[in-house]
Amino acid sequence: YRHNTAGMLPDADIAMLDELPRANPGVLDQILPMLNERKFTNGSKVEKLRLLMVAGGANNLFEDENLDALWDRFAIRMWMDDIQDDDAWADVIFEILDPSEPPKSDLSPCDIMTARDDIAKVGHASVGEFVIKLRHELSEAGIKMSPRRWKAAIRIARVSAWLQGRTELQDEDFEVVSHIAWNTVDEQKKVSKIVGKLANPLNEKALAWIDAASQIAT
Repeated sequence: YRHNTAGMLPDADIAMLDELPRANPGVLDQILPMLNERKFTNGSKVEKLRLLMVAGGANNLFEDENLDALWDRFAIRMWMDDIQDDDAWADVIFEILDPSEPPKSDLSPCDIMTARDDIAKVGHASVGEFVIKLRHELSEAGIKMSPRRWKAAIRIARVSAWLQGRTELQDEDFEVVSHIAWNTVDEQKKVSKIVGKLANPLNEKALAWIDAASQIAT
């Protein structure tokens, strides 16, 4: 038999997977090659997917060690605390935001593919020693990143350089690693401090001063 994939993940350009850690093992086994190789086995046929990007959202992180390989595929990690601003909280509670009006974009899949080609040309000649130093400092702090995620970090750093109109990577482009290297919520501040110290030391000092001033004020 064959799956009817119309309107499903194998048929998508961009996808959002909700509460993925709660999925059953059979679903997770099918999703892994789609994320990693962009392939889906449908009956006896292996289909190449046109999937450009996958985002995920969940109330809990991947805590089962058997899901480490799947968690590793999500390069950028953002932990969101509860809404603190009263007006923003009220907008959500009272549904002032209209869910019937989906966000619009002028970017087409073709535009994204063209951008990817340009981003791949961003050079890395001047950041080799920096990346090695960053890797060592993270490792000494107990933060481990797989080669897969280091490659993802390089790609995302290239995006940073490209968005700023540069054709060569600079140390500051690796500030994005603060959203890539951590595996648990407790690791976030540790990673952010290490990355900030190396990638943007002036900004790190400014944040430290602000933090010290806020503690004095309270």
